[in-house]
Amino acid sequence: MKTCKVYCTYFGIRRGVESASPADAIESLEVFKKNIENDKVLDCGVNNMDIIVINNKSNSITDDCEEYLKSINNTSTPYGKIIVINRENKGGSLGAYSHAFDLYEDVYDYWFFIEDDVIMTYPGYYKLIVDEFNSDERLGYLSFTIIHNENTHAAWVSGGVGASKKEILKKVKEQFGKLPYDESSNINNYGGFGQSEIIYTNSIVKIGYEIKLPTKDDVIPMGDNWDKFSPQIAWQKKKKFNFENKKFLYHIGL
Repeated sequence: MKTCKVYCTYFGIRRGVESASPADAIESLEVFKKNIENDKVLDCGVNNMDIIVINNKSNSITDDCEEYLKSINNTSTPYGKIIVINRENKGGSLGAYSHAFDLYEDVYDYWFFIEDDVIMTYPGYYKLIVDEFNSDERLGYLSFTIIHNENTHAAWVSGGVGASKKEILKKVKEQFGKLPYDESSNINNYGGFGQSEIIYTNSIVKIGYEIKLPTKDDVIPMGDNWDKFSPQIAWQKKKKFNFENKKFLYHIGL
């Protein structure tokens, strides 16, 4: 079994404090460095996990950012290797995830897609992913965050943060030609990925699988600083997760 973790990086102007995220290239680099260092020490729960970094190019990337990406490319972690790929910023992070799958679809059995400012804190998170798929043959995408229109044919995952299996993603690609995302010509900024997160993850439902949250009793599929992130504040008002004796999956941003 081979697994991978796919980051989309973007070193440019971003949403900042309003979304508990970095505001520019300098802050983005600060957060992403913490992410990579965390990947070297946090037990991911499997024996091998390569890290694929898809860097969406930015006109405001700094020399420090470019040097850091070069410095980690083809280096090792306790669980595998780090691969850095640069691409044009088309489709935002969802376009980056699709690009990664095009390049390595036959290499990895499990795929975990995550933003560069989301730092995993739950030990054994990749074992959690594998266990969930092994226990539910209808599972197509394991969401680590908000599922909109949950349990309907219109379900989709906020930001696409979550995991799937090679066989399922291949079926998506067979039907849609790629892991689909919004390719509208007027989408040209960091936040403007259009309908990509909807198109991308709802494709799983369209081919007959389900999008679900983790079922493990001690997991909360939110950031430990969820109360600084307005979408998760609204989600908690709706879901009313019980936080007692539970662990959050990750930390968002700075």
